[in-house]
Amino acid sequence: MTDTEKREALALDIAPDTEDEATLNRLLSRAASLILNRMYPFGYDDTKTVPLRYEEIQIQLAVELYTQRGAEGQTSHSENGISRSWPEESALLKKIVPNCGSVITDGLSSKTQVILTPVDGEENTFDVSGVE
Repeated sequence: MTDTEKREALALDIAPDTEDEATLNRLLSRAASLILNRMYPFGYDDTKTVPLRYEEIQIQLAVELYTQRGAEGQTSHSENGISRSWPEESALLKKIVPNCGSVITDGLSSKTQVILTPVDGEENTFDVSGVE
């Protein structure tokens, strides 16, 4: 799905409210950051994008972010019979599978590495020698 298609889908989901393109882009960018931070808990480079299988979740997260505008981080609120509370983490993020890794050593030295192998097959290696 292209960025334009994501913006159009988000605009449809928040209709009849209309927002400018910059706001829609910012919401999609924040949702992408949430997904990538969940997928790559040890960090990721700027070339990473939201995988195809999570694009719909990205749009749904952007809708959640939009509906919480003006009440960011709200844990509880009651006024005139209306109650609001936001969970700390969206239930949608539980659908994101973090990349797993394994700790390996060569058995001969104190050199230890963590190999993270994402679903896309690209390996990220981190040297954790001396880390307790």
